[in-house]
Amino acid sequence: MRRILLIATAAALATLALAACKSSDGDGIATVQGTATPSPTASFQPDPAAFAKCMRDHHVNIPDPVPGQEWRPDKPREVTREQFEAAVRTCQSFLGENLLGQPPSPQEMEKLRAFAVCMREHGIEMTDPLPDGNMKINGRLGQLNRTQLNADPQFRAAEDACKHLLPVDDGKKK
Repeated sequence: MRRILLIATAAALATLALAACKSSDGDGIATVQGTATPSPTASFQPDPAAFAKCMRDHHVNIPDPVPGQEWRPDKPREVTREQFEAAVRTCQSFLGENLLGQPPSPQEMEKLRAFAVCMREHGIEMTDPLPDGNMKINGRLGQLNRTQLNADPQFRAAEDACKHLLPVDDGKKK
């Protein structure tokens, strides 16, 4: 009985498949009814909140951006540079920019070194730039994130005094 039911089901499916393939106009050419309407062009909108969520989904705990405030994700101390960069590569499509970028040119490295020297002259324990252009802050400020650094009066004063030394690209700090 079971075998007869299987054969009957297979025959019914084969009949349905053949009926679905049969052309109604007989010429064997597919046609589409209606007129073509162009679809609107999609424009990319960066989504920093989705980027932050993606980073957290990839085990890099960064805060959500605050509307109306400048936001740039910093590498948390508890993750390695490799973990951070892997998560950024995975998630950067939400921002539409390459956060990892290209390494600085020799001219940019000189400007970054001058910035680091200036920061040290203003009491901030900052290293010379690494080959990727990043600099580390040591001492009491070394444990702070960017938001906390911006709230520190000594750091703000030093950065304000030294920021003119940073390389610029179309008026923006790199």
